[in-house]
Amino acid sequence: MDRVTCEPVTIIAIPPAKLFKALVLDADNLIPKFAPHAIQKMKSSTEMEGRERSRRSPLVKVGSHCKYVKYRMDKVDDANFNYGYSLIEGDALGEVLEKISYETTFVLSGPLMEDAS
Repeated sequence: MDRVTCEPVTIIAIPPAKLFKALVLDADNLIPKFAPHAIQKMKSSTEMEGRERSRRSPLVKVGSHCKYVKYRMDKVDDANFNYGYSLIEGDALGEVLEKISYETTFVLSGPLMEDAS
């Protein structure tokens, strides 16, 4: 199995705690509002206690470039504003990829904040 690593940095003028809450903890409610053209609603299920290993399936709107995707939350660290998730099912993986994993940490960088994915 091959591995490709990419480390983009995005500068955003929003405090890490507020951005983490919106994009991670409240994602099921907010993502359909941010991307109404692509996501109809989010459907979640949990296979273990707490948020760890939660599965999320966005219900994709007809006409979107992806027809089906399923994500697994691998890690949520509220104290350090860090989370990890994997794309585990869907047409975005194609025939070659087993999964695509992401890890994101929101950090304060001077007066602004970095999103190190």
